Amino acid sequence: HRVELVGATRGYFHLGAAPLTWANWMKALLAGRGFVTNGPLIEFTANKGVMPGEEISLPAAGGSVSFQATVSTAAPIKRVELVSNGVVVHGVEVPEGAQTVNFAHTIQAANSGWYSLRAVGAERTFPVENSRPLAVTNPIYVMVGGQPIRDRASAEYFVKWIDTLTEMATPHPGWRSEKEKAHVLGQFREARDIFVARAAEAR
Repeated sequence: HRVELVGATRGYFHLGAAPLTWANWMKALLAGRGFVTNGPLIEFTANKGVMPGEEISLPAAGGSVSFQATVSTAAPIKRVELVSNGVVVHGVEVPEGAQTVNFAHTIQAANSGWYSLRAVGAERTFPVENSRPLAVTNPIYVMVGGQPIRDRASAEYFVKWIDTLTEMATPHPGWRSEKEKAHVLGQFREARDIFVARAAEAR
């Protein structure tokens, strides 16, 4: 086969005490309380209980945030990394053969940002149906003094991709009507304006 098997990459979302129903699962998904994986399983919190999708509010002077995680995996992984705004801020090497990894790290936050945990394995590792074992959580948001989270490079990345999508979609013959085409391209323009504004707001 030339594509991944169905279900090779999947999302897990925390429902708490709520029963497993479609409505509860969608609520957890939209709240961001989960992670995406092709094998490793991650439990990730900050300040002993704040989950992915949630916020931590700090005063304008900033403060400390403690992250905790447990990674469980049948497929071998090599590193567990804490990522902030796309940059690895702390990582640990995983001993060979370890199937459970406990992670803890405290940062001093001076600016607003997002923090995510990821687990990464070696390339072409059985039995993962992908290039390598990989799992990544949704972010925990740390807000300092009410500052919005802004990153110029990230915003400009999305502007570039929206421009590319617009170029691809505009001449496409698959539109069902001119009304549909105008609606979708209008959504592209609206999204582009938002990211242009966010790039301008970045420090």
